[in-house]
Amino acid sequence: MRRVVPLPEIFRLTEAANPSLRVSAAGVAVARQQAEVAKLQQLPGISASLGAGYIGNPVLIDRNFSSATNIAMPHFANSFALQATQLIFKGNQVKNNITTATLREQLAELGLEKNTQDMKLLAAGNYFDLYKLYNQRKVYTDNISWPPNG
Repeated sequence: MRRVVPLPEIFRLTEAANPSLRVSAAGVAVARQQAEVAKLQQLPGISASLGAGYIGNPVLIDRNFSSATNIAMPHFANSFALQATQLIFKGNQVKNNITTATLREQLAELGLEKNTQDMKLLAAGNYFDLYKLYNQRKVYTDNISWPPNG
C-alpha cells in the first residue's frame, strides 16, 4: 500500500522525532532558567540557622593534680541566628549578568530556530529526491511498456 505524505506533515514529524532538535530545545530551557537565576540576584536574601547541643559537667583539677572537683552547670546549649542580606552596590555586575543571560537565551532560541530550519530543508531535499526518483521510475516503466513505432 502506497501512502503520500504531504510536506507539512514531514516537517512536523521531523521536528517531533529529531534528537538534535530536542537537545537544542533543552539548551533553550537551560538558558531560560539561567536568565531567571541571574534575575534572582537582585532580590534580598534571608538565611536562618538553629543549633542545639549537650554540654557535660566540667572538672576542675588542682595544679599538682591531687584533687578534682565537678562543677554542676546547665547541660543544654542552643543557638539561633537569622541573617538578611540586600545587595546595595556591586557596580553594574548584576545588571550585566542579567543582560548576558538574556542574550544567551536569545542565542539558544536562534540556534534552535536555525537547527529546525536546517532539518526542514534537509527533509524537504530528501522528499523531493524521492519524488524525482519515483517520477524517473514511472517514466522508465512507461517507456518500457510503450510499443515502438514500426
